[in-house]
Amino acid sequence: MYMAPEQARSGQVDRRADVFSLGVSLYEALTNVRPFARDNDLAILNAVLQCDYQPPRALRPDLSVELEAVVLKALALKAEDRYPSAAEFANDLERFLASTTSGSGGTAVSTFMHSFFGPERVANKTRIDSLEEMARKGIDVPGLPNPTSPKTEPSHSPPRTSPGSGEEVTRAGISPSSVMVARRRRVGAALVGTAVGLAVLVLGSVGAWFVLRPPAPVDPAVVPVAVVDAGSRVPLPEAVDAGPAPAPAPDAGEPTEAARPDAGAVRPVGGPLPQLTVGTIVKVIGQHKTELSACFNKNSADLATAKGQFVVEFTIASSGKVIRAASESADKGVGRCVENEVKAIRFPAHRDKEIGLKLPLSYDISALAPKGVK
Repeated sequence: MYMAPEQARSGQVDRRADVFSLGVSLYEALTNVRPFARDNDLAILNAVLQCDYQPPRALRPDLSVELEAVVLKALALKAEDRYPSAAEFANDLERFLASTTSGSGGTAVSTFMHSFFGPERVANKTRIDSLEEMARKGIDVPGLPNPTSPKTEPSHSPPRTSPGSGEEVTRAGISPSSVMVARRRRVGAALVGTAVGLAVLVLGSVGAWFVLRPPAPVDPAVVPVAVVDAGSRVPLPEAVDAGPAPAPAPDAGEPTEAARPDAGAVRPVGGPLPQLTVGTIVKVIGQHKTELSACFNKNSADLATAKGQFVVEFTIASSGKVIRAASESADKGVGRCVENEVKAIRFPAHRDKEIGLKLPLSYDISALAPKGVK
């Protein structure tokens, strides 16, 4: 789910593939959604190869157009359309921060430090001494001479003396008290440095967790934005037994949305909208068994078998209204009837923009099957 398209194709890969992966991480941090999450590995691979994902503002309309443009450029399908380096990616993010908040990025802070304190002082505060420089300052470095402690000479190992005697430093013309003071200072500085380093590490870890925390675990029953094949994931609705269903009057015509008792989206009172699960969708479909049975009874001549499954695909908007419906027999009466019935169904309002499903409906018209239908 983090591969660049050219990497998924086993093509030529350079640092722009890393820019793509970083763009995926930024997308997740902003939307709490994995852009290429699908039901199986093959679907994930196809989504990555086609760079098929929802724009960030489709999931979070409160995001600015400028920030979305940065994400889209990092997630461009072609490598040449992306940022050529992570540094340029960071520069655009820092420009966005500078124009929308009072914060400044690392580049702006570094420029200010150099201009205010001068490059020499900044270098002195930020650079790390070499091993030779550390030894010259009196820090014990294995294999290098220490002017304040001759015991580290590579070719010289003086006899050990009792602790605190000061004999070894007196021979070098240095008072024991001065050595102890220097050592206490070095130990104190080392402890302070260690404490500061640990504090920075802990704060950095906590900050990274808040900014880049992984999305919350998704309930397997929740329908994702991608098309879900309900036939392989959830129990099918109860078989539609067309036998006892009353046949509609010849002049009744197709049902209208206004005639449905459940017309109009059902919205919860107060609070955020819930997610719409496959179980809920199947349950609502099952409540319209009579209407769907009538479609199969009325158009039995269009069915190849007396018993079977009729596949219908439909899309549910966030309001709960079915905005698209298509079947395997759209050019026949049974297909048009089932599509109209599904379009008239109202599901609960939900938080997703759209949910698409492919659902097989079981039917049985054995008692009404015309001759030639097996």
